[in-house]
Amino acid sequence: MALTKIFVTGATGFIGGSVLSRLLEHPEAKSFEIVALVRSKDKAEKLSTLGVKTVLGDYTSYDLLTKSASEADIVIALANSDDLPAANAILAGLKQRFEATGKAPILIHTSGTAIIMDNALGLHGDHTIYSDLQSDELQALPETALHRNVDIPLVNADKEGYVRAYLVTPGTVFGTAAGPLVDLGIQNKFSMQVPFFVKAALARKRGGFIGAGKNVWSAASLSDTVNFFIVLFDAIRKNPDSIGHGKDGYYFVENLEYSGYEVAEAIGQALVELGVADTAEPNALSEEELTQTLGNFWPLLATNSRARGDRSRGLGWKPVDGKDALIQNVKDNVFELSKAVMSSSDNRQRQGRDDVSSFFTPERNTVDRLNDNRGMSAGYNSNSYTHTGRQEPLKGGKDEEDEAWDVYADFNNAGPRYSTAYGTGTTNSAGYQQLQTPPTPSALEQQVDSSGNKVEMVTVPAMGAEWSKDELRNMTKKARKEDKQERRKECWKAWNRDQRGMCGKHVTRRVFVFILFGLCAAIGIVLAFTIPRVPRITFNSATPLANATGDWATAVPTIFSRSPANFSFPAYAALQLDTTSNFLPLRFTSLKAEVFDLNTDRQVGTGDLGKRVIPARGFPRILLPLNMTFTAANDSDTTWKNWYDACKNRAIYPDGKRTPLKFRLSLDMSILGLPNRPKTTLQVADAECPFELPLNSS
Repeated sequence: MALTKIFVTGATGFIGGSVLSRLLEHPEAKSFEIVALVRSKDKAEKLSTLGVKTVLGDYTSYDLLTKSASEADIVIALANSDDLPAANAILAGLKQRFEATGKAPILIHTSGTAIIMDNALGLHGDHTIYSDLQSDELQALPETALHRNVDIPLVNADKEGYVRAYLVTPGTVFGTAAGPLVDLGIQNKFSMQVPFFVKAALARKRGGFIGAGKNVWSAASLSDTVNFFIVLFDAIRKNPDSIGHGKDGYYFVENLEYSGYEVAEAIGQALVELGVADTAEPNALSEEELTQTLGNFWPLLATNSRARGDRSRGLGWKPVDGKDALIQNVKDNVFELSKAVMSSSDNRQRQGRDDVSSFFTPERNTVDRLNDNRGMSAGYNSNSYTHTGRQEPLKGGKDEEDEAWDVYADFNNAGPRYSTAYGTGTTNSAGYQQLQTPPTPSALEQQVDSSGNKVEMVTVPAMGAEWSKDELRNMTKKARKEDKQERRKECWKAWNRDQRGMCGKHVTRRVFVFILFGLCAAIGIVLAFTIPRVPRITFNSATPLANATGDWATAVPTIFSRSPANFSFPAYAALQLDTTSNFLPLRFTSLKAEVFDLNTDRQVGTGDLGKRVIPARGFPRILLPLNMTFTAANDSDTTWKNWYDACKNRAIYPDGKRTPLKFRLSLDMSILGLPNRPKTTLQVADAECPFELPLNSS
């Protein structure tokens, strides 16, 4: 039996690594040949231990993507959902596969419910709930919506028939990844959305939400999401003709909804449990906090995205994890991520404490000289004694001296400046004797003199250099700002003199001029090719007014009435466009028309082509629907008579030639990429009426 060849991208990501792990555990795994795209040799070597073949590259290795896809029966794309060049490279490979085998290969692509999100900014949760069964509504979503730049080409490729495309579309995916890839240290364990808020909360020591925290998202656990991938994978392989694909291939993955406030509240509860915060109640993030902690990504985190996976459940998928699982995972994220934050902080903090008194027992407990029987002697100030500990003195977040002259040593009786005050010498230098470094254990024990009297142990106040005036100045925000501005001025002067570049020795002023010139030239060339030109429009045949067909033929009733005097009928304006000056297709957002009688200058019809993409570099023809409608005071109205006579039956006229129509067509164009609305006018004096009235109408 031939092996099923599977090509996987994003194989070490949060979702991708978990899907790959499940494929390796699949009951039919021995019949799979799995090839994964990885960036490093280290990951490739570790995946090979699991029986996974690899190709070294990334999503910019387009030739590699095409080649790998051309050799696969199934491609599972679990990497960047918005990388169109990479998606096109994969499609090119799948097309080659189709041409070689005659069988459409399978593409399971990971999209996301961001395709249906709004711009709520956290202020409300009112949003349309989309079902994945609403194929037409999903196809009508704006091309500018997130992920649509890739989704649309995939659906179009499916329509062309050379691939079967399935779009797995999850909302928020929560959970912590586990499995062989995590054990090997090559898989991302955490999701994206929840850690954003956790890291922001750890920085501000309180849970926070955006706006009012009312925005709502659909979500599913990582376990349920991966289960769906396998359910879809098995269903496609078992009976592909019964599974929706292409336009009908959207599969929403969700099992609960949550608001921004609920996540922030769960984070707050975890912070209280950690002792980081005093209250579990979250509050709104300020604009400054949004920018600093969430960056430019924050508006996406404040949207609504509500979905129902009806098509997904129709395959037999049964998700189990609900909101309780989400809340618990949010708290677990807080606990896990806080470890990394605290460990990095601990590396810069000292654990010891000193006391104002500076007197310690050999066990480094403070000696209570106020209550014991030991007398006070040189170096002791009873007014300074306190039981309360204080943090060791640090300068700039680090010790000012090396380890041998640690300031902390002055307060814990462990440094080289520790001395004994015997008080027997004739001078201070003779009375105070420095101990060896480090001091011997006996030096820290209680001493007695030759007469048997107890000797007090004191520390020599040798704190090191005091803060200088310049150092104190440099601690202020104003000084740091002034110094930064001064450095910028010096750099600017040096750059102007061509003595340095923007990035070290690179990008000097001369090089910058060439770069700027090249950039302007490139922009000019791009604009020359991309800015749309207004097409030249003419009538394309001897019958500029064509008879309506299809649905449009019945959209407007055909009426010619004397009393009341009016007429109406559907028609097409047969037009030809000259787009030879355009390098890219023209996108009309609207092409509106007004028809005027050439003799009386009265309006007799309107029309609108709507949205339409017109090919470039050619002479495409279009039929613009017209609603010909006119109402007169009576049947002696000149305009009514002109059109009535032109549409009479040919048999009435001896030579069979009817009176020609004379009209003017005014066109109002709205073209994507042009700020204005170009207008043009066409006129004709010998047009045929597109239909004939019955003989008895005369």
